Amino acid sequence: MRRGRCSTSYSGGLLGWTAASGVHSITGERFRSYSAYGGEDGALGVPVGATIPSSASGGGSTQRFQGGYAYSSAGSTYFANGDSLIHARYQQLGGPGSRLGWPTSNEVCANGTCTSRYQGGTLTWTAAGGVRG
Repeated sequence: MRRGRCSTSYSGGLLGWTAASGVHSITGERFRSYSAYGGEDGALGVPVGATIPSSASGGGSTQRFQGGYAYSSAGSTYFANGDSLIHARYQQLGGPGSRLGWPTSNEVCANGTCTSRYQGGTLTWTAAGGVRG
């Protein structure tokens, strides 16, 4: 058991367990993107919720992980750190159902600026200005 969890990978996905959430899986394209993002040993950890489909902004799905969220739409999957102020603002605005729609990039940070892109715009964070967009 690592970081309070257990996981088993198989050819098409992963089963993850925590005492608080029980067993949840990640499969298919989302699993391939998750593995490239660091998998269970990365910032996200293991899934702690089921995949939740949504018809918002053309449709897609979300899934909660120990350390963040996965957003899948139009054949692509992007990840958000659960501690991110950009992600908190995105959720506050309404997530995929907001004017921003689904993510079209992972959050990228460089030179004191973090940015996440969405179907309907961009959110940017700086220490001086907070989250804007």
